[in-house]
Amino acid sequence: FNPGTTNGQKMFIERSKEHAEGKRFNLSIEFATDIHQFLISKEGELGNCCNIPIAFNGHNCPMEFANLITQHSKISLELVQRNAHKRFATMLAQNADVPTPPFTSRTLDPANNNDDKATFYDRVNASVLAKAIENLLTPLGYQDLLLNKEKFSFTDATTGEIHFDGPTMVKIIVSQIEPDTIVGMDSLKAQ
Repeated sequence: FNPGTTNGQKMFIERSKEHAEGKRFNLSIEFATDIHQFLISKEGELGNCCNIPIAFNGHNCPMEFANLITQHSKISLELVQRNAHKRFATMLAQNADVPTPPFTSRTLDPANNNDDKATFYDRVNASVLAKAIENLLTPLGYQDLLLNKEKFSFTDATTGEIHFDGPTMVKIIVSQIEPDTIVGMDSLKAQ
């Protein structure tokens, strides 16, 4: 969907809608299960931005993928950032290091370039996720996440607009709260 259209804007708002103040969470282990369940509920709305390639052939083509939400321990922050650079800047060579922040995004021309059109929609999905995360966390929880914004923010070189990469935000969140451990502990307690 295109958030630049009336219908697309409605879809963007629906997919990233705000939670009631009482349903927002701090970025802490105490709310790990709630945050993890929220992320799983959003997964179907996010296109491919949560399926991260983790193994490549000799031609740098993906051979194996892992789910950022349910298999986050298989995915490094560097790998998620590499995908963010492909989405917002340019694809990094297989052996190239992730650049030092601040990151710059390139301007797209989706109306005239089919590759840019695919990238545009990938950015939309990443932006929906970023906005949904903002709306999930309490103001204090979101401020805590923004302490790491240099890892997930890209500034448009032309407009100066700052874009947040939702999948990188997810990786930082799940690394901080370790939902697999909490969900596993809850399962053990239930037995």
